[in-house]
Amino acid sequence: MKCYWLKRGMFWTLKDDTVYFYFNDSKNKTGIHCDDSTKLFNLLELLKQPIDLDNIIKNNPYNSIDLLTTALNFLLDQGFIYYENEEEYESVYEKRLANYIGKFPKCNYYNFKKDVKDISTCLIGVGTAGSYIPELYFKMGFNNLILIDNDFVEEHNILSQNFLREDINNPKVTVLKNRYKSESNNIEAIKTRVESFEHLYEIVNLETINYILLFADDYDLTLDIIKKSFSINPHINIILSGYSSFEVENLLINTENKEVFIKALEEDLLNFKSLDDVIIENSGSILDSFYIAFGTLKIMIDHAINLNKTEYAIFNHLNNDSFIGSIFEYNLRENSTDNRIKSLLYQDSFSKQENANWISPLSLDNINKNNKISTPVIDKVMHNYIYLEKFNMSSYNKILSFKNKIPTPNNLKNQNISKNKNELLNIFQRYLFENFNENITNKLSKIMKNGYLYTNQNLYGDNDYVTLKLKDSIAIYCPLTEDINSLNYLIHELLHAIYYLNDNDDLYDHEKFVYKHHIKFLNEFDNIPLINQLKEIFIFSTLHTYLTYSISCEYEKYTYLNKLDDFYKVWAVENSELYYILSSNISTYNILNSYKYVYAINQNLQEFLNLLSKNQKINKELIH
Repeated sequence: MKCYWLKRGMFWTLKDDTVYFYFNDSKNKTGIHCDDSTKLFNLLELLKQPIDLDNIIKNNPYNSIDLLTTALNFLLDQGFIYYENEEEYESVYEKRLANYIGKFPKCNYYNFKKDVKDISTCLIGVGTAGSYIPELYFKMGFNNLILIDNDFVEEHNILSQNFLREDINNPKVTVLKNRYKSESNNIEAIKTRVESFEHLYEIVNLETINYILLFADDYDLTLDIIKKSFSINPHINIILSGYSSFEVENLLINTENKEVFIKALEEDLLNFKSLDDVIIENSGSILDSFYIAFGTLKIMIDHAINLNKTEYAIFNHLNNDSFIGSIFEYNLRENSTDNRIKSLLYQDSFSKQENANWISPLSLDNINKNNKISTPVIDKVMHNYIYLEKFNMSSYNKILSFKNKIPTPNNLKNQNISKNKNELLNIFQRYLFENFNENITNKLSKIMKNGYLYTNQNLYGDNDYVTLKLKDSIAIYCPLTEDINSLNYLIHELLHAIYYLNDNDDLYDHEKFVYKHHIKFLNEFDNIPLINQLKEIFIFSTLHTYLTYSISCEYEKYTYLNKLDDFYKVWAVENSELYYILSSNISTYNILNSYKYVYAINQNLQEFLNLLSKNQKINKELIH
């Protein structure tokens, strides 16, 4: 029987007529505002244990079924409750893990269980780096594990590794298998030293492996496995872990980043082999072991619930410096003091920081009134637009004439966005080579390869797109979704990067440059199906962006001038449509925030009109 029940790891409380969740977390504490908070909290209490709809209705804290249904649907939509078969309700054994996974909004523990049930992992090396992996692996819900190691437990292992004195002289893999076989019947122990990738492939079916945890203390073997594994299984993930004098680190290697890390590992190996002689003794402690196990499982959990694109974890014992996250974040941290990226990757979606407003928030009741609160500072281009330029209604009408002739693009959803991204980047490399000098081409190619291009969507990540100028490089944040149009945003941000690489920073010239090359790129490669599809979407999007942004900027201009009545003499737009346009595009604290895009399109107007005309095969008389 299907039942509802509440996620209980989120610290719910009722205080000051508001229902809060994450109440004990000052950063994420969030209030739910509703007509009757007490009734909502009574419903939450009713849902502490699995309960079917009939029994919820019998104990309905609301006055009507409609209100109850609305409340239940809200809780489901927000990911605050489960609606599953009662037998899915976790056992006492599972409760802590269910609460941990479930406390992340939108994360469903029961989906997580299904997703990780068949994940297979091969752990190579169960010493200081690997011996505590099984402890975390099984207790975090994973099930299938192959252990490979040739060593026996020795007395000096006891202080740093997951072994007891009674284990001494027994094979490490056998000890761990026997200890954890009650946790899973899918644990396999292989007592051998892996000599090469070919040897590993003989003893393990790598086509069925999702993760290789590569903790063998052998540089040549590590490189051999990393170089060859992806030709057998392109979807495999390799987590490389280890420790040095002070640092402990975990690194995720996959088909996308393998070339960068293979090169780095080869350089490390060459540097090591160039040394005349070495005196060193293993100083790995149980702290190293714990950090490695934690970093490894955090990477795997984050991927399983799509929480973050976690690729790298590091801890330094000497200066207490620690990091866990993506290579993109790490590069930003090392090369910039700009913390904006944190607000993008882990946005506080419930309490946006607000600056001082220059205009009151708009509503259907007040859009006909002058709502200016203060006179904001404007730049030179804004000043010219407000005081000197007459709006180019002729250009506006030319673009408007295409509005009903450009159909809404279909099939925007795409399940192969990663494949499409790689195809697009390869095409863009050609455009770089054909249109820019070698210096720009090499620099941007390096940016795209070395972790400065972030194109994955975190669970909490902002949908914004931004290119950041760092001390020594450029970073592009462009979360890709199943919407194919996100690839147009990627083109846009790559062009922003080129502009920065030319040591330019003029805001308006910047957007002008980007639009010019975006149009040119789409035209040059529109014989390729992917680019032609992006071109169709770009045309539709730019057309509507120009029309709506123009109206919004004009409204802001006349508001700034305290002449809103003059706006309505020019623009006859129905109130509900105008409110939709204005509320979507006007920032209450940044005046003319969208004018740079209107400016850029105007500066490339003929090219865009040609694009429209060519696309629709419309008579050129509309253009000239």
